[in-house]
Amino acid sequence: MGRKDGTNGKDAQPTAYTITDIIDLCGKQTAFDEVLFKTSSGVIIAHYADGAKQFLTVVTPGNYITTDGTNCYFTVTNSGQVTWH
Repeated sequence: MGRKDGTNGKDAQPTAYTITDIIDLCGKQTAFDEVLFKTSSGVIIAHYADGAKQFLTVVTPGNYITTDGTNCYFTVTNSGQVTWH
């Protein structure tokens, strides 16, 4: 993902919360799927939208189920790997 606010045509250095990956849990299932943002510092943030309402939360290691109605079960490991089933 590109970074903004660099100088002389070069990208700025990533910050701790620069998004490096977007994970669409269980693949695209609805128009408003819950997704995870992985940051350059390793923090994982869940994002869910319901129309104009936006929800964000930091996700720590553990087992989860999405809140978007698709009932996707996923796991975040201590090393930051995300798997779903």
